[in-house]
Amino acid sequence: MAVLPFALVAFFAAADMREPSADTTGYTPRDAAAELPSLVIVDSGRYGYSLDLDTAGARGALGALGALARANRHYVLYLTVNAPGEPLAPVALVGNRAAVRRNVLRRLAGDSAYLAVLATSVARHRARAAPPPPRAVRAARVRDVAVRFFYPDEVLPDGWIQAHVCVGINGVADMQGVRDLAVEAFVYAIFHDLLATVYDVDADYQEAKRLINAMDLSTDPETRLRRAQGMMWASMLRSGKLRQVLAAEYRRARGYLPFAIDRAPPDAAETAWW
Repeated sequence: MAVLPFALVAFFAAADMREPSADTTGYTPRDAAAELPSLVIVDSGRYGYSLDLDTAGARGALGALGALARANRHYVLYLTVNAPGEPLAPVALVGNRAAVRRNVLRRLAGDSAYLAVLATSVARHRARAAPPPPRAVRAARVRDVAVRFFYPDEVLPDGWIQAHVCVGINGVADMQGVRDLAVEAFVYAIFHDLLATVYDVDADYQEAKRLINAMDLSTDPETRLRRAQGMMWASMLRSGKLRQVLAAEYRRARGYLPFAIDRAPPDAAETAWW
């Protein structure tokens, strides 16, 4: 079971990063809050307390939220790891496992924006004919969010620039404009297919890493890292393989997503992207 440290940056994201969506089929944020204790796992590991989802241990008891999580685990995991609108107080992560679990679930169940995104996604997922989503997001924005997950984060002692893809430590936090948790979660969900041979996005990612390490970006490590990030994102913007996996995931997931990707009016960049 993979576990994720609470220290992840995105877990402490700002409250205005999400736009709540209206529920259309009777599943409410209160229903989502009631199901969270059956789904969310709070555990301890090498880096302290951590969070994961149980999508297999209680198949018959998880209900509608569990059904969404089983079919779209990475989407729900990203939403949950990045949910709390305010940082958990240090005291919330102190004590025995049961006490920490209570504090974490209390915070999740009290986050109205997170519960609204969950409830809308669950309602659309279980509807036989999902109604049109309540809002649209430009394809260019989805593209820009996607490339920020390919994240050079450290210059190692030997000079090599390290990069990774992560649920919590990535480049989305400082993007211009209001963050959109649902769009970020949709994009993160593609990475379970990142190494799939049908798309092989990893080939373009590895080539981008080779390029940033081959160039003389700066003698100053911080400057070099910032330039490497921009170069990585510009390189991945040109990845046709990334475009393909995003488009494929959108076709699969559009029935439950609380937004639609809007390609109109098209421009040259968005036509090329999709």
